[in-house]
Amino acid sequence: MKRKLHKLLDKRFLPKWIVLVFDLSVIGCVFFFSYWLRVDFTNMHFSLHEFLEKTYIGFPTFLVAYAIMKPHHGIIRHTTATDAQKILLTQIIGSTGLVMISLFSRTEIGLSLFMIPFSVIIMHFFISVFVLASSRLAIKYIYYHLPHRSQNQNNLLIFGAGNMGITTRMVIEQDKHMNYNLVGFIDDNVQMQGKQLGGLPVFSEETAFEKQIDKLQVREIIFAINKGNITQARKSAIVELCLQKKIKIREVPESTQWINGKFSTTQIKHIHIEDLLSREAIELDKEATGGYLKGKTILVTGATKRDYSKDGWYWSGLYCG
Repeated sequence: MKRKLHKLLDKRFLPKWIVLVFDLSVIGCVFFFSYWLRVDFTNMHFSLHEFLEKTYIGFPTFLVAYAIMKPHHGIIRHTTATDAQKILLTQIIGSTGLVMISLFSRTEIGLSLFMIPFSVIIMHFFISVFVLASSRLAIKYIYYHLPHRSQNQNNLLIFGAGNMGITTRMVIEQDKHMNYNLVGFIDDNVQMQGKQLGGLPVFSEETAFEKQIDKLQVREIIFAINKGNITQARKSAIVELCLQKKIKIREVPESTQWINGKFSTTQIKHIHIEDLLSREAIELDKEATGGYLKGKTILVTGATKRDYSKDGWYWSGLYCG
């Protein structure tokens, strides 16, 4: 049932007007709560009529703020810091409008009904920002944590906790067709090790390969680090450790190689041994060599090569017939 629900939600998005109505409803409820709280603290009589009169001027103010910033245009399930920033700016514009109206009402006779206490405006601002931002994050969290993927997931680590690693995580989590469960990062930066990045732990190489890979049953590692930030020797050493643990290895291409400046999971490729060489791979004349060795008994010492298949690492040598 939950998987069907998630499949349905994948193709449907809330209309902008529904998001706008929801936000304005939250703003109205918070305004009521802030006004009631202020009256309760000051032991004043709460007048519903007076509250509604102040609401009549407050709603148009926030409608103008929403028309300017358009925070309801974002897709809720993909909420980012940019969306939170828009919510904050919208509330700043709306609250500033209320302050100006309140100041003007204090100077004009007959407009005292529109005068809104500054304490109400301040409480309303902070509570509204918190409720609107947290509600979007809650919806995003619920959406991404619905059990929409197979139970037989492959646990995954990302090598590199920098910008490319964070981008890789976002792309993997948004691709519902990838049967992966990201369990953490590996990074050489000592200042990041032992901390968490977006709720996931950052391990050192030693901690990851000596303890966590077996404990978390990691099946694959993805390199998400620019070539300028890691040497070939270091990369080869990590690959060797992965081979010992029988872990599949893939890598993210350089950002300059992303298609139209965008990165997708289809661009994550398997690492071949040739990619770790600091020179072009030597290609033998297989036909000539095979013909020379055909029918002979030979001893091969370190002349094989490792390659990668869909099922894992395998050893391939020269076919001599």
